[in-house]
Amino acid sequence: MNFLKRIKKVVQWFVYGHRATSERYKDFLIKRGAEIGDNFIIFCPNLTIIDTQNAYMLKIGNNVSLTGPVTILTHDYSWKVYKDMDGRILGNQQPVIIGNNVFIGWGATILAGTVIEDNVIIGAGSVVSGHCEANSVYAGVPAKRIMSIEELIERREKRQLTEAKQMQRFYLEKYGKQPDIRLFESYFPLFTSSKNFEEMISIFDDRLSLENNKDVSIHYLKENNKNIFNTFEEFLNSNP
Repeated sequence: MNFLKRIKKVVQWFVYGHRATSERYKDFLIKRGAEIGDNFIIFCPNLTIIDTQNAYMLKIGNNVSLTGPVTILTHDYSWKVYKDMDGRILGNQQPVIIGNNVFIGWGATILAGTVIEDNVIIGAGSVVSGHCEANSVYAGVPAKRIMSIEELIERREKRQLTEAKQMQRFYLEKYGKQPDIRLFESYFPLFTSSKNFEEMISIFDDRLSLENNKDVSIHYLKENNKNIFNTFEEFLNSNP
């Protein structure tokens, strides 16, 4: 780590404390009593608010990603309204349980008492409460189940070529030249074939290595990928 990076890290720690990095935030939560699995990532830790009043009531599984800002609450103080009305005290402290392989989108809020099962996507800006069943996509205010993961995969697969060609078109209009292959880091299966397989594996090693399951992605590319083009050049020269 060079000198400037060290200075930046120290400043981040000084300004944001335990919210300076994803790792520090995780360690802080565990020390407060939370149960958190492996590969827990907070993309914007300084913007993310995780309730520590009842940290021992927070359980998060493996391979969970939070974009930011995300809010997770294990209590609710709205009962102050009826306390002001007649003095009544009615607590609201409830656990939040998040399973394995969960993605929580930008700006989502997870309210006290929420259970999110395995393989779930929470859409950006959602307000989540209650129970989210496994292998599902939830979105909205309040968040509702909008489709299964399988349905989302089918929709995304149908959009791959359209989106990739759209990126190419916008790039050409902006810069007057064809984009580099790296621009298509999320779309390279479109032009990955037996002809260039090893080359693509090398170029996009970082993308394949995401989520620590590189071998799984390579196996899928080798056995199940339905490429439309045999090379990147063929993709570039195809009709928009």
